[in-house]
This record gives sequence, C-alpha cells and structure tokens, in this order.
Amino acid sequence: MNDLLLKVYDVWPEGGSARAFDLRPIEESTLPPFRAGAHINVELEAGLERQYSLLNDPAETHRYVIAVALEPQSRGGSRYLCTRVGRGDLLKVSAPRNHFELHDKALHAVFSKGNGVALDVYEEVASNGNRRKEERP
Repeated sequence: MNDLLLKVYDVWPEGGSARAFDLRPIEESTLPPFRAGAHINVELEAGLERQYSLLNDPAETHRYVIAVALEPQSRGGSRYLCTRVGRGDLLKVSAPRNHFELHDKALHAVFSKGNGVALDVYEEVASNGNRRKEERP
C-alpha cells in the first residue's frame, strides 16, 4: 500500500448507523488527486484493511471524506472505525485508486444499488457533460 498517514479531522453521523470521516494530512499539504468513483484502502487494527469510497468533491485536495456504516455482522472494519476512531486519531491509508474511472468521451449510464460511488459518478458525469456543452462552438 502506498501509505499516507492522515488525521481524523472530524467525524459526524451520516444517517442510520453510518459515520462520516474527514481525513486530512497531519501537516497542511495537498493530497494525491482522485476522480469520482475512487476509493482508498484504510489500514485498521491487526493488519486488517478495508476499502472505502471517497465522497467529497475531487476538487478538494486538502481532505478525503469517507462514510462507514456499522454492520451488525462486522468482522472488524466498520466496528473498529465506528466505535474506536475519533477526532485526532491517525489512520494509514492508500493513495486513491479507481476501478470505476469515467472516460471523458464515453456515453454514461449510472446505476446504483446503495453504494457511495454512484452519486459521485453521477455528479461528475453531469458536471463534465455541462462543461463539454459549454466548450462546443
């Protein structure tokens, strides 16, 4: 994992049993860029690692925002983040990776089944589509 050590800047409820985490560099700096649909790996206790979608606007280079739903049958990932991690804690994360990268010239259809990726992808498609229309002569 290409490691980044980030501080939990803020945590807030995000509906139901979910919590959102605002992760920022320890020293003020720019984070590696990402596009809609990207995720980061978060290293948890005892070598456990989980992937979480980045929810914030890719234009924000000072932070990564993830949301974690506390799963009743958690094998450690969501339980650890939702019950033991809070403001000021440090988390080791990977640089963003994207298995759902959009191609600028492609026609897109966005389908969702309850994951955080779809809304970010939809927003990027809508935003880029508007920009392309504005750029046409």
